Amino acid sequence: MYNYVRTGRTVGKGGTALYYIRSLHCCPIAIPPLFNIEATGCRFAMTGHCTLVIVSVYLLPSKKLVRRDLKALLALEDAVILFGDFNCKNPIWGCPTINYSGAKLN
Repeated sequence: MYNYVRTGRTVGKGGTALYYIRSLHCCPIAIPPLFNIEATGCRFAMTGHCTLVIVSVYLLPSKKLVRRDLKALLALEDAVILFGDFNCKNPIWGCPTINYSGAKLN
């Protein structure tokens, strides 16, 4: 009923993944080299609509969000959705604290 695409870490446990319904026209994509973000992506082809790239991301709490990582992922296609755990904290999003990555993403 479902398929998945996964990218494991080169060191230790963990990684990122995407699960999708088999009936969708989905093709895993190559993620460009990134500085701090871990990512897994798929290109979805939808009849009568533009191609959509969806990327599952994870940023370790000990890593800083780097603008060039976001730019590289957003450049994958005209329509890109990034989702996941960016470990970005900012009161604007209801967090009681702010961290470097939260300030950068804002």
